[in-house]
Amino acid sequence: MDNDIQLVYATPDGELRLEPELRALGAAGEEYWELTPEDLIPLPTGASLFCLPGRQPLGLENSTGEVEMIDEPGLTAVAAILPQGYTRTLLPAYQRRSGASPLPLFGYTAVAAIGEELYVAARQTDEQEKWNPLFYNTPDLPELIQNKLAANPDNRLLRQLAKCAQEYQCFTAQNIFYQRWEGGVPVSPACNAECLGCISKQAAECCPSPQGRITFRPSVAEVVEVALPHLSGEEAIISFGQGCEGEPLLAWEVIKEAITVLRRQTRGGTININTNAGLPDALAALADAGLDSARISLFSAAPAAY
Repeated sequence: MDNDIQLVYATPDGELRLEPELRALGAAGEEYWELTPEDLIPLPTGASLFCLPGRQPLGLENSTGEVEMIDEPGLTAVAAILPQGYTRTLLPAYQRRSGASPLPLFGYTAVAAIGEELYVAARQTDEQEKWNPLFYNTPDLPELIQNKLAANPDNRLLRQLAKCAQEYQCFTAQNIFYQRWEGGVPVSPACNAECLGCISKQAAECCPSPQGRITFRPSVAEVVEVALPHLSGEEAIISFGQGCEGEPLLAWEVIKEAITVLRRQTRGGTININTNAGLPDALAALADAGLDSARISLFSAAPAAY
């Protein structure tokens, strides 16, 4: 029954609690929607739960059907961040307190409870396969990172990837140290777009970015030192255009020369670029240099969650 779908909120110490008198809501823009069983899936393995400071939880009162706010000091709304392969359908429902700081740009998803189990407003849209969180943040990762840094002590790009792997828990950065699958190779500190949903830099400083952008352009030697051993790994991909950088085509000269050097030494693996394709001549130059797999991901502006 829909009445069994309860509001979930957090106490000041981060403890999750259920409110049996309020039915769970989700938000779509400025509208609130009562959550139904059809809206929900069990909380996926690998999802993260967040409390939302300065956001008071909203629910639907059982007896009146009115939207009610839990307005007690320290109690906050709760959201989930989904693992790869899942797409949220509704945002958390809350009332923002006056003066509350903006939230960082994450994919906040509505959370509810049925019985003692947590559910989210989402759909599984792809198989996790290589992106299952169980394959990442393994106990041996710190040692793998330290070993690679020790072998390449002067490589600034590798230090950036170590930061992304540990601080941001970026899977494509971690794959560089696991030497498998898709490994991110950020090269561009600049961008030629101002996407509303950019996760590495907000030009208007409207809200905190969840991760910092690379602050330098790596040399060709640094790129090759990272990419060449990775291309010999399991189902290897090196991928330019990651979350911690701007538009990779703005560093196309570095990428082109690196590709030329790499393809002289190995035909293994796939070289990929995620780009807004705003510089088609540069993209063509990369293809001519031997970019054997140019999958283009066009950025689109999307509303951020506050």
